[in-house]
Amino acid sequence: MAFLLRILTVASGVNGLDKGKWRQASNGMQLADDLHRVQDMSVRAIALAIIDRVLEKGEHANQLLSLEASKGGLKGRDRAFLWELTLGVLRWLGRLDWILSSHIKGYQQLPPEVKNILRLSAYQLVFMDRVPPYSAVDEGVKLAKEQCPSKYHGLVNAVLRKVAGGPYPAVIGQRSALSALSIAYAHPLWLVKRWRLRMEMLDLLQLVRCNNTPAPFSVWVNTHLVDLPYLRKELKAMGIESKPHPFMEEVIIILTPVDITRLPFFKSGLIHPQDPASALVIKVLDPRAGEKVLDACAAPGIKTVQAAWAMENQGEVLACEVDPYRFRVLKETCDRSGSTIISAMLGDAVEVAGKWAPFQRILLDAPCTDLGTIRRHPEIKWRRREEDIRAFAKKQLRLLKNAIEALNPGGTLVYSVCSTEPEEGESLIDAILQHCPQLEPVDFRDRLPEALRPFYRRPGFLTLYPHHAGTDGFFIAKVRRT
Repeated sequence: MAFLLRILTVASGVNGLDKGKWRQASNGMQLADDLHRVQDMSVRAIALAIIDRVLEKGEHANQLLSLEASKGGLKGRDRAFLWELTLGVLRWLGRLDWILSSHIKGYQQLPPEVKNILRLSAYQLVFMDRVPPYSAVDEGVKLAKEQCPSKYHGLVNAVLRKVAGGPYPAVIGQRSALSALSIAYAHPLWLVKRWRLRMEMLDLLQLVRCNNTPAPFSVWVNTHLVDLPYLRKELKAMGIESKPHPFMEEVIIILTPVDITRLPFFKSGLIHPQDPASALVIKVLDPRAGEKVLDACAAPGIKTVQAAWAMENQGEVLACEVDPYRFRVLKETCDRSGSTIISAMLGDAVEVAGKWAPFQRILLDAPCTDLGTIRRHPEIKWRRREEDIRAFAKKQLRLLKNAIEALNPGGTLVYSVCSTEPEEGESLIDAILQHCPQLEPVDFRDRLPEALRPFYRRPGFLTLYPHHAGTDGFFIAKVRRT
């Protein structure tokens, strides 16, 4: 335990700063940084605006990042810097607040704009090697002068100098190892406690560490329409480097920062951003040519398209979406796909599907807490509460019961969520199997890549954690109506 506590007090990737280094940086490091001060200041202001909207208005960071980067014409270094600043602050928010609280009495009572400037600047000081300390402090004070009342200008300057001057912000003096882990790796304590109930401490440590690393940017390639090596060659000619995914043949990893939605390959339906775990779902569903298939909660529509092409564009695929905005996204995805067998319907899947039932195969990729996507959407861990898990589980149970009613005898249903919480996954399916004696689990081990089979521990059930195989946290179950 003593060894473990030593691990917890030093979160991976955190820099130690002292006053001597800060003075040296202030006096002698204004070289290449000066060439980018104007650009970086603009990027910092954009990052701050996005952080404000995410934390105060509940908006989604990645959507705002893509939008603001396009509006500002940010590319290359500036685009990467914006992503690093914004997602870095959201990723390490709990740790940053703990550091800042040690320097300011009443930190939590500060206005949101002041706290966010302090968070943005402290992140650069503690976590970013390439940002000189004097620059992070100076630009933070400039932001404060632009956006905060004058009474906070001196406070921001003084606090940031204290953070820059050290000592190293080690997490010590906590009442428990879980409390120390929660702070050191910036995860809510309630979530850490939940995970500890079902995994060993070192396994938990690997999970929270993994959650604090950016996820690889992977895309699914529609190999029914384009040769994968040819696509990679074309991307390289455009200056976009990629590499094959280690165990998903139709997935590639994009290495160059780029807005994929602006590429002609996206607009023509040849590629779509997707995590490998999500790309696995249609392989498990295994739809066949000529079948009648329901995608019950279909937006953004990539699984709908994958199902249609797995069926060799023969049969019927009904895609339902109840949210009008998400339905528009679904419709755009389907229109780009080149498939002619998809019918996209706006409305509750329960009501719409009843008119088309029965189906040979049903996919229920249900709304969920998204707690398996923390690497991609770090704000999720601060936005969710434990009661949200139970609320989503009730919705998922309703959808499942009604989907089963629309399933043809002998037909199969695949249920999936990007969450590893049992109430949304294994426990929920166990409850359905007890409630519906006509259902039985279906073994899908042979549909899995070899790399994922060690995590397939029960026929019909698969739970993946980010630190297992580098995928999102995900749950997939497959059942048959006898």
